Amino acid sequence: MPLLKNIAYILMVCVALIVGGAIFLANYVNPNDYKPQISEQVLEKTGRTLVINGNISWSFFPWLGVVVKDAQLSNGAGFGKQPFAKIQEVAIEVKVLPLLRKKIEVGSLKLTGLELQLIKNAQGVTNWQDLQILAAPVAATPTKIETTPTETTPKQSFTFSISKVDISNAKIVWNDQQKDEKIIIRDLEIHSKNIQPDKTFPVSLSLASDINKLAATLKAEGTIDNAAQTVKISSFTTSIANLTATGQLQITSFETPTVQGQVQIPDFNPRQFLQAMKQKAPAPYDAAALKVASASFNLRASAAGIGLENLKARLDDSHITGSLKIHDKNLTLQATLDQIQIDRYMESKEKPAKLAISNVQATATGKLGDAFTANGNVKIGAIQAGELHATAFNAPVTVNNGLINLDAVTAQFYQGKYNGNIQIDTRTPVTKLTSKQTLTGIQLEPLLNDLKALTHLKATGIANIDTQLTASGKDTDSMTRSLNGQVKFAVQNGVLTGVDIDHTVTTFMDTMDTVFRNIKSPSELFSALKEKADPAIHGGTNQTKFDTATGTINIANGIAQNNDLLLKTAAITVTGTGSANLVNQTIDYRLNASKINPKTNKPYDEILPILVTGPLTNPNTRIDPNFINQLIQQEIAKQAKKHLADKVTEQAKKHLGDQVGGQIGEQLKNLNLDKLFK
Repeated sequence: MPLLKNIAYILMVCVALIVGGAIFLANYVNPNDYKPQISEQVLEKTGRTLVINGNISWSFFPWLGVVVKDAQLSNGAGFGKQPFAKIQEVAIEVKVLPLLRKKIEVGSLKLTGLELQLIKNAQGVTNWQDLQILAAPVAATPTKIETTPTETTPKQSFTFSISKVDISNAKIVWNDQQKDEKIIIRDLEIHSKNIQPDKTFPVSLSLASDINKLAATLKAEGTIDNAAQTVKISSFTTSIANLTATGQLQITSFETPTVQGQVQIPDFNPRQFLQAMKQKAPAPYDAAALKVASASFNLRASAAGIGLENLKARLDDSHITGSLKIHDKNLTLQATLDQIQIDRYMESKEKPAKLAISNVQATATGKLGDAFTANGNVKIGAIQAGELHATAFNAPVTVNNGLINLDAVTAQFYQGKYNGNIQIDTRTPVTKLTSKQTLTGIQLEPLLNDLKALTHLKATGIANIDTQLTASGKDTDSMTRSLNGQVKFAVQNGVLTGVDIDHTVTTFMDTMDTVFRNIKSPSELFSALKEKADPAIHGGTNQTKFDTATGTINIANGIAQNNDLLLKTAAITVTGTGSANLVNQTIDYRLNASKINPKTNKPYDEILPILVTGPLTNPNTRIDPNFINQLIQQEIAKQAKKHLADKVTEQAKKHLGDQVGGQIGEQLKNLNLDKLFK
């Protein structure tokens, strides 16, 4: 017992000495007197200058603490005069007595006004690289120590806790001179409390940043469970320019972190966002387009990839749902789109033709890398291009580094079927388009009703069309100018409305016959032709029924040429040659119509030429005036010849007698006098 009393007495004396020494140091020793020594030690160890402009204060009991104000550490050699780090105040305090029980209980850790300059120069060297070298551990030479086994008790490890952490008004600047990038994190605030390694503790974070002069903010609150290696962010709000995102996230496994949670992006103006991102914002024809966008999705991300599940997005009046996954550079996409009017987003000075799709379903798998490849399928419920409509569109799609192939495309097109293969080559600045398409069983009446450019002529019938076309360019105009290829068509059992070719041909020829038979002098001929031979096509039933119409159109640089049109009706046969300029939308075409001999069922030799000229939207259709002039000249010559023969006969009979005069007249009529009347 006396031994225990003596030990207790010695311990009491030791504690008294420690406490007394701490009180003495705190009251009679000024730590500011050691600033030069501290700076010398830092310079010796790091080669950098530590300047402490503010006061240093310390405490020893019941808290072992130190406070340093207004200090800065110089930059490494070659990185300028701006300090590497500056602080307005740093303070830390640790309870003394728990240290004796191997417990580190930090009362508070406070860091105010930190400014940290992180720089990578043009050679790729950072301004903290020298500090990393100094901090690297020095390998110790192993020494063999002979020991004798003894009974030992397990070593008790220190426990650690922090009551409160406050980091406020901090600023971190990252300047990458190699990439000419600068990121500034400012107004950084980090607050936490009750931090223990095996407990869950709260944390809050807020900051503002400038990324290459682009403003961004972040606020987040959550908890950290170190034992479970989990960070739960109960709420976060971040913004870049005019885009804001909110949500909840959870991070698991600190060594190989996985992030999952929900993200919401409320309505924002995408055009303004692109401008803020220093990207060229599109200038669509529709000023109301590209004004509202939003999104929400479930996020899952790791070092292996990223996934967006339950994706819901909006662009103006269009809504998208689906999912997107990228794992080990493998891409999987599933998406549906309710509708979008694409022409609203086209850049054009004039109003573009309408282009809209609805009820879209898309699936794709692909591989990301230097050469992007993908395979997928696109289904579109309805398509409108200009005034044309198609339904049940289905297209298998392959993508290989900018080469897009749509093979075995099918669709329902005006009660018929569409089949095609389309290739789009975007590997060069000028897009190249190649297509091979077949349309079978197409009903012409609804098709031409929708083709407003051809409302002057309407038709019914069943059409089969084959096309092989190529084009290249950056816009519709350049595509049209470079359009090349061939179009073959065949129409059966049709009715052409707006012109009665049967009536025109038969009426005109019958009229000419009547006129020529009843004319007795050239003056009467001119008068009759002026009255009867109107070259415009009109009258009749205003319809042309035909059995077949076939032809081939060859297109070269936007000029469509046809030389083999063949149209057959019950009464006539029509052939045609000519061209249409698809660039300036004009036509110059000639139809040659012939009556069919009912006895031989073959065309007569007489041909009536009909000209179709002017704008494609409203062409002018008329009988060739040159043909009429030729007929008139021929008939004038015929009538003049007859009139001359009659006058000579009359005079011969008068002076030579009827018999001799009649013989002279008959012989005169048989002479070739045409050259006299040309």
